[in-house]
Amino acid sequence: MTLDDVSYLKSEEAQKLLRTYKDTRPQDLPRLTMKLKKKGFSQAHLITSQLNLRAKAQAKFSRASKMLFTPEGLEQATPEPVARHIAERFNTLTPEEPIADLSCGIGGNTLAFAHYTHVIANDTDQIALGTARYNTHVYEVENRISFLNVDILTDNLPSATAFFLDPARAQNRPTKTRSLFNTEPPLNEVLSRLIEHMPHGGGVKISPAFDYAELDDIPYPFEVEVIGHGKKNAVAMLWFGKLAQHIRSATLISTEGGTQRITADDTTPLPHTSDIKSYLFEPHPAFRKAHLITELAQEYNLAQVDEHLALLTGDTLP
Repeated sequence: MTLDDVSYLKSEEAQKLLRTYKDTRPQDLPRLTMKLKKKGFSQAHLITSQLNLRAKAQAKFSRASKMLFTPEGLEQATPEPVARHIAERFNTLTPEEPIADLSCGIGGNTLAFAHYTHVIANDTDQIALGTARYNTHVYEVENRISFLNVDILTDNLPSATAFFLDPARAQNRPTKTRSLFNTEPPLNEVLSRLIEHMPHGGGVKISPAFDYAELDDIPYPFEVEVIGHGKKNAVAMLWFGKLAQHIRSATLISTEGGTQRITADDTTPLPHTSDIKSYLFEPHPAFRKAHLITELAQEYNLAQVDEHLALLTGDTLP
C-alpha cells in the first residue's frame, strides 16, 4: 500500500464502495474485484483488500467495519480489550501528562490511551500514520491525539510523561522471532533513551513466547505481565518505572469482558500438593507462562498435583 492508496481509500468514491459491499463474503471478493474492474473502478483491488482486512479485524476491533488497515498493521495490532487493559496502567495521568505511543502502527493502542489522556502518536511509516489518523476519527478521539514522524533512535524524543513501545519483531522464518532484541527499533538500543527521557516509566509490548533468559539482560527493574485473551496468550508486557507494580503478573481477559489477575513479588509460596480430588484444572497459558501456578493455587484454595506440573486439583469448583 502507498500513500496514494490511503488517500484513495479515504475518498468519497472508495467510502461509498466500501459501504455498498460491506457484507460481501470473503470467498466472493475475487469475483467482486473483477466486477468492479468491469465497471471502470481501476483500484478495485484496494476496495476488496480492505473489505477482507475489515472482516479479519472483527476479532480485534468493535468498529472494524469502518476502519482502515494495512496487512502488517492489522497483524501487529493489539486486540481492543487487551489495549484497554494496557491503557488502564496509565489512568493516573492527566491530560497535561501525555503518553508517547512511539510505534503506533494503525493506532490500536493509541485509541485506548486517548480515553485517559493526550497521546503523542509516532511512527516512522507514513502509511501507518495515515491509517492511524483516519481510525482516530472512526473512534471520535482525534482531538486527544497528536501525530509525529520521527526516528526515536536518532531524533529528539517527544515531550511526554510516559511511553509505550510496540516494536516490530523481525521476521525469522517460518515465523516471527520471539527475541526481545531482534526488533525494530532495537530494544537494547532505545530502552535507555526512553527511561532517561521519561523517568515516570512506560511499557514495552513483547512476544508472549518470550525467553526468560533474555530478561536477565535488561539493566532496569521491571515487571513482566502476560496477558491472555480468550483461550490464548495475546501479548506480554514489560513495565518500567512507576508503572511496574510487581515482579511478575498474569491477567486473563475473558471474551465476555471479565478479568482475572494473579501477581507475584519477592517471595513465592511453597507449593501444596495433593492427590487428584473431585476436580482437575489445567490453568490458562497466561498463568503458566508467568510462572504463577503456585500463586494461582493459593488464590483459589487448590492444590498442585505435582510441584513440577501445571495441574491443579480441588474438591470444589471455584
